[in-house]
Amino acid sequence: MEDNPFGILVSVECTREVHLKVTSGDGEGMDHETPLGDGIIGENQIFVLGLHADRGVGILVEAFEDDRVWTIDQLEVDTPPLPPEWQGCSAAVFSEGSTWGTDEATCFPGGLEPGQQSMLCFDRSGNPIWAFHAREVPDPTVLRPLADGSFILGTGSNLLLHIDEGGRVLSILRSFDLHDTTYDHPNIDGHDVIQLTEGPWAGAIAFLTYSFETMLDGDDEIGTGIVVLDPETREVLWDWSILGAPNDGVPIDPSLVCEDSISCLKVNALLHGVDVNGEEFFWIERNMVGQILRVNVPNGEIAWKFGIEGDFRLVDDLDAADPEELTMDQWMVNPHGPKFLERAGYRTRLLLHDNGREAEPGEKVFSRVIEYEIDEATHLATVRFSYGGVDAEPGARWYAPSYGGVEILPGGDGFLFLKGTRDVFVSDVTLPDGQERWRLTCRGWDNAYTLTWLPSLYDTTWTCGEP
Repeated sequence: MEDNPFGILVSVECTREVHLKVTSGDGEGMDHETPLGDGIIGENQIFVLGLHADRGVGILVEAFEDDRVWTIDQLEVDTPPLPPEWQGCSAAVFSEGSTWGTDEATCFPGGLEPGQQSMLCFDRSGNPIWAFHAREVPDPTVLRPLADGSFILGTGSNLLLHIDEGGRVLSILRSFDLHDTTYDHPNIDGHDVIQLTEGPWAGAIAFLTYSFETMLDGDDEIGTGIVVLDPETREVLWDWSILGAPNDGVPIDPSLVCEDSISCLKVNALLHGVDVNGEEFFWIERNMVGQILRVNVPNGEIAWKFGIEGDFRLVDDLDAADPEELTMDQWMVNPHGPKFLERAGYRTRLLLHDNGREAEPGEKVFSRVIEYEIDEATHLATVRFSYGGVDAEPGARWYAPSYGGVEILPGGDGFLFLKGTRDVFVSDVTLPDGQERWRLTCRGWDNAYTLTWLPSLYDTTWTCGEP
Protein backbone atom coordinates (compact mmCIF):
# COMPACT_ATOMS: atom_id res chain seq x y z
CA MET A 1 0.00 0.00 0.00
CA GLU A 2 1.46 3.32 -1.10
CA ASP A 3 3.36 5.26 1.58
CA ASN A 4 2.13 2.87 4.29
CA PRO A 5 4.96 1.21 6.23
CA PHE A 6 2.54 -0.84 8.32
CA GLY A 7 0.67 -2.87 5.69
CA ILE A 8 1.02 -4.79 2.45
CA LEU A 9 -1.64 -5.62 -0.11
CA VAL A 10 -1.08 -9.17 -1.37
CA SER A 11 -2.68 -10.14 -4.69
CA VAL A 12 -3.38 -13.85 -5.26
CA GLU A 13 -4.74 -15.30 -8.51
CA CYS A 14 -7.09 -18.25 -7.82
CA THR A 15 -8.29 -20.73 -10.44
CA ARG A 16 -10.71 -22.33 -7.97
CA GLU A 17 -12.55 -21.30 -4.82
CA VAL A 18 -10.28 -21.89 -1.82
CA HIS A 19 -9.75 -20.46 1.63
CA LEU A 20 -6.78 -18.08 1.74
CA LYS A 21 -4.51 -17.17 4.64
CA VAL A 22 -1.38 -15.03 4.81
CA THR A 23 1.21 -15.52 7.56
CA SER A 24 3.71 -12.73 8.12
CA GLY A 25 6.58 -11.86 10.40
CA ASP A 26 9.94 -10.15 10.75
CA GLY A 27 12.98 -10.98 12.84
CA GLU A 28 10.69 -11.75 15.79
CA GLY A 29 9.12 -14.73 13.99
CA MET A 30 6.25 -15.60 11.66
CA ASP A 31 3.57 -14.97 14.29
CA HIS A 32 0.88 -12.91 12.55
CA GLU A 33 -1.96 -14.38 10.48
CA THR A 34 -4.76 -12.89 8.46
CA PRO A 35 -8.24 -14.35 9.06
CA LEU A 36 -9.07 -17.37 6.90
CA GLY A 37 -11.00 -15.97 3.96
CA ASP A 38 -12.97 -17.40 1.06
CA GLY A 39 -11.21 -17.12 -2.26
CA ILE A 40 -12.78 -15.73 -5.39
CA ILE A 41 -11.98 -17.24 -8.76
CA GLY A 42 -9.64 -14.72 -10.29
CA GLU A 43 -7.68 -12.04 -8.42
CA ASN A 44 -7.94 -11.84 -4.63
CA GLN A 45 -6.52 -8.93 -2.63
CA ILE A 46 -5.63 -9.53 1.01
CA PHE A 47 -4.61 -6.82 3.47
CA VAL A 48 -1.64 -7.85 5.61
CA LEU A 49 -1.81 -5.44 8.55
CA GLY A 50 0.16 -4.69 11.68
CA LEU A 51 3.66 -4.70 10.16
CA HIS A 52 6.59 -2.79 11.60
CA ALA A 53 8.21 0.02 9.64
CA ASP A 54 11.67 -0.28 8.13
CA ARG A 55 11.88 -4.06 8.51
CA GLY A 56 12.40 -7.07 6.30
CA VAL A 57 9.12 -9.00 6.36
CA GLY A 58 8.38 -12.57 5.32
CA ILE A 59 5.05 -13.27 3.61
CA LEU A 60 3.67 -16.81 3.26
CA VAL A 61 0.42 -17.43 1.35
CA GLU A 62 -1.55 -20.66 1.89
CA ALA A 63 -4.71 -21.89 0.14
CA PHE A 64 -6.99 -24.52 1.70
CA GLU A 65 -9.62 -26.76 0.10
CA ASP A 66 -10.97 -29.49 2.38
CA ASP A 67 -7.85 -31.51 3.27
CA ARG A 68 -5.68 -30.04 0.54
CA VAL A 69 -3.19 -27.25 1.12
CA TRP A 70 -1.24 -25.21 -1.43
CA THR A 71 1.68 -23.03 -0.32
CA ILE A 72 3.30 -20.26 -2.32
CA ASP A 73 7.03 -19.82 -1.79
CA GLN A 74 7.72 -17.33 0.97
CA LEU A 75 8.13 -13.77 -0.24
CA GLU A 76 10.50 -11.26 1.30
CA VAL A 77 9.60 -7.56 1.29
CA ASP A 78 11.00 -4.46 2.96
CA THR A 79 8.61 -2.02 4.61
CA PRO A 80 9.28 1.72 4.19
CA PRO A 81 10.81 3.74 7.04
CA LEU A 82 8.84 6.10 9.23
CA PRO A 83 8.54 9.66 7.94
CA PRO A 84 11.33 12.01 9.10
CA GLU A 85 8.92 14.14 11.15
CA TRP A 86 7.83 11.12 13.19
CA GLN A 87 7.84 11.49 16.97
CA GLY A 88 8.03 8.10 18.63
CA CYS A 89 6.59 6.55 21.78
CA SER A 90 8.04 4.16 24.37
CA ALA A 91 6.40 1.29 26.26
CA ALA A 92 7.08 0.13 29.82
CA VAL A 93 5.79 -3.02 31.58
CA PHE A 94 5.30 -2.76 35.35
CA SER A 95 3.75 -6.13 36.21
CA GLU A 96 5.73 -9.34 35.88
CA GLY A 97 3.94 -12.15 34.09
CA SER A 98 1.61 -9.79 32.22
CA THR A 99 0.69 -11.20 28.82
CA TRP A 100 -1.10 -9.63 25.90
CA GLY A 101 -2.12 -10.72 22.45
CA THR A 102 0.51 -10.24 19.77
CA ASP A 103 -2.08 -8.62 17.51
CA GLU A 104 -3.58 -6.12 19.97
CA ALA A 105 -3.96 -2.58 18.69
CA THR A 106 -4.38 0.62 20.72
CA CYS A 107 -5.34 3.55 18.49
CA PHE A 108 -5.39 7.33 19.04
CA PRO A 109 -4.41 10.53 17.17
CA GLY A 110 -0.88 11.88 17.12
CA GLY A 111 2.52 11.22 15.62
CA LEU A 112 3.22 14.28 13.50
CA GLU A 113 3.53 18.00 14.03
CA PRO A 114 0.41 19.82 15.35
CA GLY A 115 -2.06 20.38 12.55
CA GLN A 116 -0.76 17.33 10.66
CA GLN A 117 -1.76 14.52 12.98
CA SER A 118 -2.42 10.93 11.97
CA MET A 119 -4.70 8.32 13.47
CA LEU A 120 -2.25 5.71 14.74
CA CYS A 121 -2.36 2.23 16.25
CA PHE A 122 0.37 0.68 18.42
CA ASP A 123 1.22 -2.80 19.64
CA ARG A 124 2.19 -3.59 23.21
CA SER A 125 5.88 -3.12 22.45
CA GLY A 126 5.20 0.49 21.55
CA ASN A 127 5.68 -0.03 17.82
CA PRO A 128 3.29 1.75 15.45
CA ILE A 129 1.42 -0.86 13.38
CA TRP A 130 -1.29 1.10 11.53
CA ALA A 131 -1.82 4.68 10.42
CA PHE A 132 -4.19 6.91 8.53
CA HIS A 133 -2.97 10.29 7.40
CA ALA A 134 -4.49 12.76 4.95
CA ARG A 135 -3.25 16.32 4.78
CA GLU A 136 -6.70 17.54 3.80
CA VAL A 137 -8.06 16.05 7.07
CA PRO A 138 -5.68 17.53 9.67
CA ASP A 139 -7.73 16.84 12.78
CA PRO A 140 -8.65 13.16 13.30
CA THR A 141 -10.48 12.60 16.58
CA VAL A 142 -11.82 9.06 16.93
CA LEU A 143 -11.49 5.74 15.08
CA ARG A 144 -14.42 3.34 15.40
CA PRO A 145 -14.52 -0.17 13.92
CA LEU A 146 -17.44 -1.44 11.86
CA ALA A 147 -18.63 -5.04 11.75
CA ASP A 148 -17.54 -5.52 8.13
CA GLY A 149 -13.87 -4.89 8.99
CA SER A 150 -13.76 -1.26 7.88
CA PHE A 151 -13.61 1.87 10.05
CA ILE A 152 -15.35 5.19 10.57
CA LEU A 153 -13.03 8.08 11.34
CA GLY A 154 -14.34 11.13 13.15
CA THR A 155 -12.65 14.44 12.44
CA GLY A 156 -12.71 18.07 13.48
CA SER A 157 -13.27 19.03 9.85
CA ASN A 158 -17.09 18.70 9.72
CA LEU A 159 -16.97 15.28 8.06
CA LEU A 160 -16.76 11.55 8.71
CA LEU A 161 -14.55 9.25 6.67
CA HIS A 162 -15.34 5.63 5.88
CA ILE A 163 -11.99 3.89 5.41
CA ASP A 164 -11.00 0.31 4.69
CA GLU A 165 -8.62 -1.88 6.68
CA GLY A 166 -5.65 -0.45 4.85
CA GLY A 167 -6.60 3.17 5.46
CA ARG A 168 -7.97 3.89 1.98
CA VAL A 169 -10.92 6.30 1.90
CA LEU A 170 -14.09 4.55 0.73
CA SER A 171 -16.50 7.46 1.16
CA ILE A 172 -16.90 10.84 2.85
CA LEU A 173 -19.97 12.01 4.77
CA ARG A 174 -20.56 15.74 5.13
CA SER A 175 -23.42 17.58 6.77
CA PHE A 176 -24.96 18.51 3.42
CA ASP A 177 -25.27 14.79 2.63
CA LEU A 178 -27.96 14.49 5.32
CA HIS A 179 -31.46 14.60 3.86
CA ASP A 180 -35.01 14.30 5.19
CA THR A 181 -34.05 15.14 8.76
CA THR A 182 -36.51 16.36 11.37
CA TYR A 183 -34.01 18.77 12.92
CA ASP A 184 -31.25 21.06 11.71
CA HIS A 185 -27.75 19.51 11.49
CA PRO A 186 -25.45 22.05 9.81
CA ASN A 187 -22.27 20.65 11.38
CA ILE A 188 -21.02 17.11 11.98
CA ASP A 189 -19.32 16.84 15.38
CA GLY A 190 -16.42 14.40 15.17
CA HIS A 191 -16.17 13.87 18.91
CA ASP A 192 -17.97 10.53 18.68
CA VAL A 193 -19.45 8.08 16.20
CA ILE A 194 -20.57 4.52 16.98
CA GLN A 195 -22.10 1.53 15.25
CA LEU A 196 -25.27 0.31 16.94
CA THR A 197 -25.09 -3.32 18.06
CA GLU A 198 -28.64 -3.90 19.31
CA GLY A 199 -32.20 -2.80 18.67
CA PRO A 200 -34.05 -2.34 15.37
CA TRP A 201 -31.22 -0.24 13.90
CA ALA A 202 -28.37 -2.67 14.68
CA GLY A 203 -25.66 -2.11 12.09
CA ALA A 204 -26.51 1.57 11.57
CA ILE A 205 -24.10 4.30 12.66
CA ALA A 206 -24.93 7.10 15.07
CA PHE A 207 -22.96 10.31 15.35
CA LEU A 208 -23.09 13.75 16.93
CA THR A 209 -23.87 17.04 15.23
CA TYR A 210 -24.18 20.62 16.43
CA SER A 211 -26.05 23.73 15.43
CA PHE A 212 -26.41 27.37 16.46
CA GLU A 213 -29.67 29.03 17.41
CA THR A 214 -30.61 32.45 18.72
CA MET A 215 -32.90 32.11 21.72
CA LEU A 216 -35.96 34.25 22.49
CA ASP A 217 -33.88 36.36 24.88
CA GLY A 218 -31.41 37.10 22.07
CA ASP A 219 -28.63 34.86 23.38
CA ASP A 220 -26.92 32.38 21.06
CA GLU A 221 -26.66 28.73 22.01
CA ILE A 222 -24.68 25.84 20.49
CA GLY A 223 -26.64 22.62 20.78
CA THR A 224 -25.93 18.96 20.09
CA GLY A 225 -27.85 16.68 17.79
CA ILE A 226 -27.82 12.93 17.08
CA VAL A 227 -28.22 11.30 13.69
CA VAL A 228 -28.79 7.58 13.10
CA LEU A 229 -27.80 6.70 9.55
CA ASP A 230 -27.89 3.60 7.36
CA PRO A 231 -24.22 3.47 6.25
CA GLU A 232 -25.04 1.84 2.90
CA THR A 233 -28.05 3.85 1.71
CA ARG A 234 -27.32 6.98 3.79
CA GLU A 235 -30.95 7.07 4.81
CA VAL A 236 -31.51 9.02 8.02
CA LEU A 237 -33.32 6.57 10.30
CA TRP A 238 -33.78 8.93 13.26
CA ASP A 239 -32.50 12.28 14.39
CA TRP A 240 -32.73 14.55 17.40
CA SER A 241 -31.54 17.93 18.63
CA ILE A 242 -31.26 19.30 22.14
CA LEU A 243 -32.33 22.67 20.69
CA GLY A 244 -35.52 21.24 19.18
CA ALA A 245 -36.79 22.24 15.74
CA PRO A 246 -35.17 25.39 14.29
CA ASN A 247 -36.73 28.60 15.59
CA ASP A 248 -39.77 26.74 16.90
CA GLY A 249 -40.23 29.20 19.78
CA VAL A 250 -40.23 26.37 22.33
CA PRO A 251 -37.95 27.26 25.24
CA ILE A 252 -35.16 24.89 26.23
CA ASP A 253 -35.30 23.31 29.67
CA PRO A 254 -33.69 26.07 31.78
CA SER A 255 -31.82 23.47 33.84
CA LEU A 256 -29.77 22.65 30.72
CA VAL A 257 -28.69 26.22 29.94
CA CYS A 258 -25.57 27.84 31.42
CA GLU A 259 -25.46 31.56 32.05
CA ASP A 260 -21.72 31.88 31.41
CA SER A 261 -21.28 29.57 28.41
CA ILE A 262 -22.98 29.20 25.04
CA SER A 263 -21.54 25.72 24.50
CA CYS A 264 -22.69 23.78 27.54
CA LEU A 265 -25.47 22.24 25.41
CA LYS A 266 -22.77 20.48 23.38
CA VAL A 267 -21.82 16.92 24.25
CA ASN A 268 -18.69 14.91 23.52
CA ALA A 269 -19.64 11.22 23.84
CA LEU A 270 -22.42 8.89 22.77
CA LEU A 271 -23.60 5.52 24.09
CA HIS A 272 -26.56 3.45 22.89
CA GLY A 273 -28.59 0.55 24.20
CA VAL A 274 -31.94 -1.12 24.76
CA ASP A 275 -33.12 -1.28 28.37
CA VAL A 276 -34.81 -4.05 30.34
CA ASN A 277 -38.23 -2.86 29.13
CA GLY A 278 -37.18 -3.01 25.48
CA GLU A 279 -36.93 0.79 25.22
CA GLU A 280 -34.12 2.19 23.08
CA PHE A 281 -31.99 5.02 24.43
CA PHE A 282 -28.87 7.11 24.00
CA TRP A 283 -26.66 8.35 26.81
CA ILE A 284 -24.86 11.59 25.96
CA GLU A 285 -22.09 13.20 27.98
CA ARG A 286 -21.98 16.95 28.75
CA ASN A 287 -18.41 17.39 29.94
CA MET A 288 -18.81 21.17 30.38
CA VAL A 289 -21.17 20.65 33.32
CA GLY A 290 -20.26 17.12 34.44
CA GLN A 291 -23.49 15.41 33.42
CA ILE A 292 -24.74 12.47 31.40
CA LEU A 293 -28.25 12.64 29.93
CA ARG A 294 -30.50 9.80 28.87
CA VAL A 295 -32.38 10.53 25.63
CA ASN A 296 -35.30 8.20 24.94
CA VAL A 297 -35.95 6.89 21.44
CA PRO A 298 -38.10 7.57 19.50
CA ASN A 299 -39.75 10.54 21.29
CA GLY A 300 -36.46 12.31 22.06
CA GLU A 301 -37.39 13.12 25.65
CA ILE A 302 -34.59 13.62 28.16
CA ALA A 303 -35.46 11.05 30.83
CA TRP A 304 -32.91 12.12 33.43
CA LYS A 305 -29.66 13.92 34.15
CA PHE A 306 -26.87 12.11 36.00
CA GLY A 307 -24.22 14.26 37.66
CA ILE A 308 -23.90 17.48 39.57
CA GLU A 309 -27.33 19.16 39.98
CA GLY A 310 -28.92 16.16 38.31
CA ASP A 311 -31.68 13.68 39.19
CA PHE A 312 -29.64 11.08 41.14
CA ARG A 313 -28.34 10.83 44.69
CA LEU A 314 -24.77 9.60 45.08
CA VAL A 315 -24.70 7.21 48.04
CA ASP A 316 -22.45 4.67 49.72
CA ASP A 317 -24.67 1.58 49.22
CA LEU A 318 -27.37 1.05 46.60
CA ASP A 319 -29.00 -1.74 48.60
CA ALA A 320 -29.04 -0.12 52.03
CA ALA A 321 -32.35 0.85 53.61
CA ASP A 322 -30.99 4.28 54.53
CA PRO A 323 -27.82 4.93 52.49
CA GLU A 324 -25.49 7.78 53.31
CA GLU A 325 -24.74 10.55 50.84
CA LEU A 326 -21.24 10.64 49.41
CA THR A 327 -19.30 13.88 49.37
CA MET A 328 -19.50 16.26 46.41
CA ASP A 329 -15.94 15.47 45.32
CA GLN A 330 -17.13 11.99 44.26
CA TRP A 331 -19.13 13.49 41.40
CA MET A 332 -17.44 13.66 37.99
CA VAL A 333 -16.45 17.18 37.00
CA ASN A 334 -15.13 17.04 33.42
CA PRO A 335 -15.89 13.54 32.06
CA HIS A 336 -14.63 12.06 28.80
CA GLY A 337 -14.92 8.74 26.97
CA PRO A 338 -17.49 6.76 29.02
CA LYS A 339 -17.98 3.04 28.42
CA PHE A 340 -20.58 0.57 29.63
CA LEU A 341 -18.81 -1.95 31.86
CA GLU A 342 -21.97 -3.95 32.58
CA ARG A 343 -25.73 -3.54 32.16
CA ALA A 344 -28.07 -5.72 34.18
CA GLY A 345 -31.72 -4.88 34.75
CA TYR A 346 -32.06 -1.26 35.82
CA ARG A 347 -28.44 -1.02 36.90
CA THR A 348 -25.49 0.07 34.78
CA ARG A 349 -21.81 0.07 35.63
CA LEU A 350 -20.14 2.95 33.81
CA LEU A 351 -16.41 3.65 33.53
CA LEU A 352 -15.10 7.05 32.41
CA HIS A 353 -12.13 9.41 32.49
CA ASP A 354 -12.78 12.43 34.70
CA ASN A 355 -10.28 15.13 33.75
CA GLY A 356 -11.06 17.39 36.68
CA ARG A 357 -11.12 21.15 36.36
CA GLU A 358 -9.29 24.02 38.04
CA ALA A 359 -11.75 26.14 40.01
CA GLU A 360 -9.06 28.82 40.28
CA PRO A 361 -5.84 29.30 38.30
CA GLY A 362 -3.00 27.34 39.85
CA GLU A 363 -5.27 25.06 41.91
CA LYS A 364 -3.82 21.57 42.41
CA VAL A 365 -6.05 19.26 40.40
CA PHE A 366 -5.59 15.65 39.28
CA SER A 367 -7.52 13.55 36.81
CA ARG A 368 -8.89 10.09 37.55
CA VAL A 369 -10.74 7.10 36.15
CA ILE A 370 -13.97 6.44 38.00
CA GLU A 371 -16.62 3.72 37.90
CA TYR A 372 -20.21 4.49 38.84
CA GLU A 373 -23.01 2.01 39.34
CA ILE A 374 -26.26 3.73 38.39
CA ASP A 375 -29.73 2.48 39.33
CA GLU A 376 -32.33 4.02 37.01
CA ALA A 377 -35.24 2.61 39.04
CA THR A 378 -34.30 4.25 42.36
CA HIS A 379 -32.28 7.18 40.97
CA LEU A 380 -29.42 6.23 43.25
CA ALA A 381 -25.79 5.78 42.22
CA THR A 382 -22.56 4.84 43.92
CA VAL A 383 -18.82 4.85 43.24
CA ARG A 384 -17.46 1.32 42.82
CA PHE A 385 -13.89 2.14 41.78
CA SER A 386 -11.56 5.10 41.41
CA TYR A 387 -8.01 5.31 40.13
CA GLY A 388 -5.92 8.47 40.26
CA GLY A 389 -7.05 11.71 41.83
CA VAL A 390 -5.55 13.88 44.53
CA ASP A 391 -5.21 11.04 47.08
CA ALA A 392 -3.43 8.61 44.75
CA GLU A 393 0.19 7.53 44.97
CA PRO A 394 2.52 9.85 43.00
CA GLY A 395 2.92 7.30 40.19
CA ALA A 396 -0.85 7.19 39.72
CA ARG A 397 -1.38 10.95 39.48
CA TRP A 398 -1.84 12.85 36.25
CA TYR A 399 -3.72 15.88 35.03
CA ALA A 400 -5.11 16.54 31.58
CA PRO A 401 -7.34 19.61 31.31
CA SER A 402 -9.20 18.10 28.35
CA TYR A 403 -9.45 14.99 26.15
CA GLY A 404 -9.05 11.37 27.25
CA GLY A 405 -11.10 8.21 27.45
CA VAL A 406 -11.22 4.60 28.59
CA GLU A 407 -11.47 1.19 26.96
CA ILE A 408 -12.49 -1.90 28.92
CA LEU A 409 -10.45 -5.04 28.21
CA PRO A 410 -11.97 -8.52 27.69
CA GLY A 411 -13.19 -10.15 30.87
CA GLY A 412 -13.66 -6.81 32.59
CA ASP A 413 -10.55 -7.28 34.78
CA GLY A 414 -8.66 -4.35 33.33
CA PHE A 415 -8.95 -1.17 31.33
CA LEU A 416 -6.90 1.26 29.27
CA PHE A 417 -7.12 4.99 29.76
CA LEU A 418 -5.71 7.84 27.68
CA LYS A 419 -4.19 11.04 29.03
CA GLY A 420 -4.80 13.15 25.96
CA THR A 421 -2.81 16.35 26.58
CA ARG A 422 0.62 17.46 27.84
CA ASP A 423 2.75 14.39 27.00
CA VAL A 424 0.16 11.86 25.93
CA PHE A 425 0.19 8.39 27.49
CA VAL A 426 -1.96 5.25 27.56
CA SER A 427 -2.01 3.14 30.73
CA ASP A 428 -3.26 -0.41 31.39
CA VAL A 429 -4.71 -0.79 34.90
CA THR A 430 -6.28 -3.83 36.60
CA LEU A 431 -9.82 -3.97 37.96
CA PRO A 432 -10.72 -3.83 40.79
CA ASP A 433 -7.33 -3.50 42.52
CA GLY A 434 -6.02 -0.60 40.43
CA GLN A 435 -2.50 -1.81 39.62
CA GLU A 436 -0.79 -0.32 36.56
CA ARG A 437 0.56 -3.10 34.31
CA TRP A 438 1.77 -1.20 31.24
CA ARG A 439 2.21 2.32 29.90
CA LEU A 440 2.83 3.75 26.45
CA THR A 441 4.31 7.26 26.71
CA CYS A 442 4.47 9.72 23.80
CA ARG A 443 6.49 12.67 25.03
CA GLY A 444 5.89 15.94 23.26
CA TRP A 445 2.54 14.79 21.88
CA ASP A 446 -0.56 16.79 22.60
CA ASN A 447 -4.25 16.80 21.74
CA ALA A 448 -5.02 13.08 21.37
CA TYR A 449 -8.78 13.18 21.75
CA THR A 450 -9.69 9.60 22.68
CA LEU A 451 -8.60 5.99 22.15
CA THR A 452 -9.88 2.74 20.66
CA TRP A 453 -8.65 -0.76 21.57
CA LEU A 454 -8.93 -3.81 19.30
CA PRO A 455 -7.90 -7.44 19.94
CA SER A 456 -6.48 -7.24 16.41
CA LEU A 457 -6.73 -4.98 13.39
CA TYR A 458 -8.78 -7.71 11.74
CA ASP A 459 -11.22 -8.17 14.64
CA THR A 460 -13.46 -5.11 14.53
CA THR A 461 -16.59 -6.82 15.86
CA TRP A 462 -15.44 -6.99 19.48
CA THR A 463 -17.30 -4.65 21.81
CA CYS A 464 -17.34 -4.22 25.56
CA GLY A 465 -20.28 -3.74 27.88
CA GLU A 466 -22.75 -5.90 25.98
CA PRO A 467 -25.88 -6.77 28.02
